[in-house]
Amino acid sequence: MKGLAPFRRTLEWVVFGNIWLAAGALLLSLQTLAALGRDLFWLHPYWGFVFFGSWSLYAFHNVVTLRLGDENAFLSARWAFIRPRQPLWKGIAAASFFLSAGFYLLLPGAFQLQLIWPGMLSLLYLAPVLPGRKRLRDIPWAKSLTIALVWAWLTGVIPAGIGKESLPLPSLISLAAERFFFVLGLTLPFDIRDRDQDLRLGLKTLPIQIGDRATRSLALIAIGLSAALVLWNRHLLPYSYGTATALWIALAGSGLLIGQAHGRRPEWVYSWGSTEC
Repeated sequence: MKGLAPFRRTLEWVVFGNIWLAAGALLLSLQTLAALGRDLFWLHPYWGFVFFGSWSLYAFHNVVTLRLGDENAFLSARWAFIRPRQPLWKGIAAASFFLSAGFYLLLPGAFQLQLIWPGMLSLLYLAPVLPGRKRLRDIPWAKSLTIALVWAWLTGVIPAGIGKESLPLPSLISLAAERFFFVLGLTLPFDIRDRDQDLRLGLKTLPIQIGDRATRSLALIAIGLSAALVLWNRHLLPYSYGTATALWIALAGSGLLIGQAHGRRPEWVYSWGSTEC
């Protein structure tokens, strides 16, 4: 098994190093254009902004979270990988922030304005500036809703506005809602993953308040709503039958993984869909 050690280490960097999340934000943005039958604009600066901005945000989140919590709160494999590399994490966070800022400056002014409010929400999610030194992620209902709202805007609404064709407002709202419920369904199980850690930190997240089963049910309802909106968007948006089918397959796979979200599951189930690596 020693021969698999380099592969495992690479996966740890990809998953625990937040590269997986940053790539997910980029690919969801590109998926929006592909689903609408538009050119992907591979060299568009927005793609660089989304990737490096997401990477920076989650790297800063890791650093801030470790500073706010007691060492005994972070016992999982993910934090065992992150904790000894805090100086490197700070460097990654700073470097990716400046890269995302550079791409931001290359965007048209209209796009820059559309990014102000999600940027402010991201700051409130990250920094302990709310009363009681809280962040948005420390508020049970606000955490998942904030993530879903920001991702729906960044990976759905803004990419749909790239190019000469603009969607009518009802179509844009329906597209945003489809993405919102998809991301919400993916976000809720991570509170189940972090339940023990959040208990040690004194946070009252949804699984702590309503239980794992009810949290999974909410996540599956969100996935179901997203699937229903794909059907609705077959009429409202230029979705081909193949596009809608691919989206339904992805949603069905997500639902199966959500069904495996239990408090004692290994961390790789949540990050990689596997019980081990």
